[in-house]
Amino acid sequence: MIPIAQGRQGDIYAVRIQEQDDPNDHRTSSSEVFSNNAVSIDERKSKYGHDDGLRGWKALKIVYAPRDGYVRGNKPHNILKEVELLRKIEHPNIINLLNYTFDEEILQHRLTLPLYPVSLSDLFQDPSFPPTDVTIPKIISYQLLDAISYLHSMNPPIAHRDVNPSNVMFDQEGRLKLIDFGTSYMSGSNKPRILSLESSGKKGEGEGEDEEDDDWQENDGRWKETNQNMCCDVGTGSYRAPELLFSPRSYDPRKVDLWSVGCIVAQFFRPFGSPLDSPSSGSSSSSSSPDSSDEDQTDPLNNEPFSLIQTRQPLFDSTYGSLGSASSIFKVLGKPSPENWPGFTTLPDSAKINFPNSTPRPIHDHLPLLLHLSEEDQIHVSEVIEGLLRLDPERRIGADQVLKMGWFRDVKEVEFDDKMKKGLKKWLDKALMKYENMEKRYEYN
Repeated sequence: MIPIAQGRQGDIYAVRIQEQDDPNDHRTSSSEVFSNNAVSIDERKSKYGHDDGLRGWKALKIVYAPRDGYVRGNKPHNILKEVELLRKIEHPNIINLLNYTFDEEILQHRLTLPLYPVSLSDLFQDPSFPPTDVTIPKIISYQLLDAISYLHSMNPPIAHRDVNPSNVMFDQEGRLKLIDFGTSYMSGSNKPRILSLESSGKKGEGEGEDEEDDDWQENDGRWKETNQNMCCDVGTGSYRAPELLFSPRSYDPRKVDLWSVGCIVAQFFRPFGSPLDSPSSGSSSSSSSPDSSDEDQTDPLNNEPFSLIQTRQPLFDSTYGSLGSASSIFKVLGKPSPENWPGFTTLPDSAKINFPNSTPRPIHDHLPLLLHLSEEDQIHVSEVIEGLLRLDPERRIGADQVLKMGWFRDVKEVEFDDKMKKGLKKWLDKALMKYENMEKRYEYN
């Protein structure tokens, strides 16, 4: 196993699939096993033309936690909740859970997932990305919005709550894959049900839930997130929505996703240089991103310190924490007022600091790479970003409506695969070589 990422919730490894292995199976002597048979390998190949992940590899996410998935002091992370949500989701631009096991003896949760070779964060760290083909940012934005629209249209809706470039991956065909549902939210599902085989003799899904309610108390570490008691310590640095920065107990998590998508779309057209913040700055969640508590920590794939990596700069600067993020946002979009954000003063921490007045400038003034687009596309891209990056959450345009905007008018799904595979070939080939080199390195050690 090759370690590729560390996070607050667990570690992720790249695992070679032996020829005799079933790529869907990574079972141990676990007492609890779940295998996602909803969509088989053959069905995925038939439907999507491939088996999702990097051929010959799989990703293994290992988390140590009690059987119910909760770890004291790690809210709102819950590995069992993540498993439950992934079981409900089936979308070509969202990661697919292949297998889940739990070992009762060592309290080890294992999720077997497809291994995707490239993240959007990787692409942003290359000065030649976005490529001269301006349709690549459009297709990536469309696929991301389509995934978010799908999640938000579910009943009940699912909100990801940590949409950022490290959680936007690409398979070896160039298809976008949204990953890491460790802090996701779905009303009514935030007390995970125990998963078990019928043959295990243990309590199955939906059984005895009322009996366990008395045990579900904050004082024993099992913090329960409800619509009136939500965690605002979610999201990552420059992609966190402004309402999260002022300690709300209740908010619409779908609006948080829309803001994050707007930040990502804007980043395609930003200048390249030293990052405004480190990969973990202001981050509360990333089981898929390396843990950067040490500012000189090495990226296991690039073998160079994160602090030396340059990137396409995010629109907002989160270097100085929540207040710094808020200040950066207000410099671009203007200070909150009754006109642009009527509900701002209802947030618990809204009165803690009086931000200086600022005059907002047109969004395209902050996006120099827009000049590479036609005048019409410049208008259309600005329309998308301005629709998503609105201070007032209630005024942000839903993903389903953004998909109908002018920028996506000529997007054809049938062109995605060929266009993306060719457009990202340089980075995909480079990533495949990295994994091969990593494997050789670990074989020699």
